[in-house]
Amino acid sequence: GAQSGDLIMVTGTLGDAGAGLDILLDKIQVEASDAEYLKQRHWQPTPRILAGTTLRRVATACIDISDGLIQDLGHIAKQSGTGVILHLDKLPISEQLGNNIPDLMDALSYAATAGDDYELLFTVPEEHRVHIETSLASYNIDVTCIGQMTGAQGRFDIKLNDQAFDMSSFAN
Repeated sequence: GAQSGDLIMVTGTLGDAGAGLDILLDKIQVEASDAEYLKQRHWQPTPRILAGTTLRRVATACIDISDGLIQDLGHIAKQSGTGVILHLDKLPISEQLGNNIPDLMDALSYAATAGDDYELLFTVPEEHRVHIETSLASYNIDVTCIGQMTGAQGRFDIKLNDQAFDMSSFAN
């Protein structure tokens, strides 16, 4: 149900569960206190029931991020017959992930491609943005606008600081 012009939004932070899994697999090393947080985000994602209830009447499309942001956003675009403009620099990254993955591109790679965060990815008409942000804030749920749907069916534009970005540079 996403429409051209709808905003693309997400709850919470992205990439934590993927980093938590990589810690468990000994692929990355992080500070002990942050490692515990990231592993917990992998083992016990935060259910966004209140957010889902709030979005029921205003979101045009919604999915949980289980396969990774890029892949799940692709599912919305395909099912809706729309295109996407995604702004990587807008992806919400936790302090624990950002502090331990010093290369910004590596942190963005986790946020854009790692799965199992189970945060909500949704689209909403622009006129509902303030209502959504205010409603979710009342439940202490962070929400971030990360892009916009377009009428260019099948087109997936990814930008970093308003410049075109080639996803092949991501390692994940």
